[in-house]
Amino acid sequence: QLGNLQKRGLELPGWSVVEKIDAFPIGGHSWVAKQLQATGSSPISANPLPANFQPWVLLRAQLASHDMPQMDWTDIQGQFRWSEDDVRRISLTTPSGSQIEARFARGWQPGGAYAVVEWYAWPGGGSPEPGDWFGAIAQPSLKGNRVPWVAAAVLMPMPPGAELDSMQPLAEAMLNQVQAGIEAAIGSAKALSQ
Repeated sequence: QLGNLQKRGLELPGWSVVEKIDAFPIGGHSWVAKQLQATGSSPISANPLPANFQPWVLLRAQLASHDMPQMDWTDIQGQFRWSEDDVRRISLTTPSGSQIEARFARGWQPGGAYAVVEWYAWPGGGSPEPGDWFGAIAQPSLKGNRVPWVAAAVLMPMPPGAELDSMQPLAEAMLNQVQAGIEAAIGSAKALSQ
């Protein structure tokens, strides 16, 4: 299932694919990248969407049981050659009860700015810190199993002059929808054997 996710990316309800890159190289790893556009009414709760809103969703799935999350966020910043500021965390509980924390920042370059949401997603949770994944697998119910994970990043173009605060409701809505899609794709209670 993780291999399919790495090849196909997520199919998110209410979004069509504008562009797809199957093997986008970032930091020595291959990512799947999709640029999305809303179809019809807004597919997420943060209405209205900015004009011409076309976010990118980047995913790197665990492909072997011995793969471990790494600090991919520096690699993404280097790949896109942007400077970052206003770095913070956003936390939420998904409708399924998953506790998620994500890194939220503004990445900017001369051509414009992006609101960037980054986290490692796993069944029932997520965090931008690799160490939190290790904490998840230390739970007694998961001892001896490897919890599958997916590195996820959502890059949302910011309107000119917009502050990062104005993008937070949209960031939370995208985080919620992408996390739900990842959990559905990998199974909300599935663990990989070591």
